[in-house]
Amino acid sequence: MSFRFLSLHQLMFIVIPFLLDGGSNSFFLTNIALIPVAALLLLISLIVYLVRKIRNR
Repeated sequence: MSFRFLSLHQLMFIVIPFLLDGGSNSFFLTNIALIPVAALLLLISLIVYLVRKIRNR
């Protein structure tokens, strides 16, 4: 997927967990666990984007 589909708030769902958990010893494991959550949020955003694009035609 290209980054042109990602808006700023979608990128923050990916970036913020890495910033918030930066000082912990379980940094890697925590962020591996959050990847499916970020992927789900991106999928929902993509569906909303496509629905809006189809309706505006």
